Amino acid sequence: MMGPVRVAAGRIARLDVSMTGVSVELQEMAITTDAADGYITGRPVPAGKMVGVIGGTGPVSGASPPPGNTEGYQRITDNSFLGVGLNPVSTFSIDVDRASYSNIRRFIAQGQAPPKDAVRIEEMLNYFPYEYPMPTAGDDHPFTLTTEVGTAPWRPAHRLVRIGLQSAPIATADLPPSNLVFLLDVSGSMGSPNKLPLVKRAMALLVEQLRAEDRVAVVVYAGSSGLVLPSTSGAEQE
Repeated sequence: MMGPVRVAAGRIARLDVSMTGVSVELQEMAITTDAADGYITGRPVPAGKMVGVIGGTGPVSGASPPPGNTEGYQRITDNSFLGVGLNPVSTFSIDVDRASYSNIRRFIAQGQAPPKDAVRIEEMLNYFPYEYPMPTAGDDHPFTLTTEVGTAPWRPAHRLVRIGLQSAPIATADLPPSNLVFLLDVSGSMGSPNKLPLVKRAMALLVEQLRAEDRVAVVVYAGSSGLVLPSTSGAEQE
């Protein structure tokens, strides 16, 4: 390495230098823009395909960052143990909710861990059919009762009890008329395939189940709200 060179005022000095070549490998990136979320992403490409091109990830000018998980779930509090001597009566609902299983499966299919309060054990259990016996015709009881008891795997001193209720199925033709009103968000945030397009497919399936005595109306909102389908009979499915 050459040291400093001093040149006196008013004099001219000639300096001969030589440069040594150094081999440097550049990180090459291919830049793409995702039109769906307005973000630029970079990915490595084989050497020789692009020269002196580097990139990273950053927002396109004027685009908003991808929205995070905006879903909210009510906090689940574990039930405490109650002594049956002081609490001898338990209540059961014969109309159950089973949405949690499908919701958790959706999160997993999207490569996400479901929020802990979205995991509802009773709804996951209720999702599966158990082939409980149906009430027999002429029976005075509107439902059947199936029970099973076993040892708790994580605490052998405890017992697990399963109580299954099965009511007689009600034919759709015997149901009272339905009057359905849907309020749909049609703003730009609903444009992804798992939002408004999914709602449209679900509505098409609903229409196939409507009877002539059923009625349905649709109100939409974005910047403002408006009625797009007045209350209409289920017979008008065109």
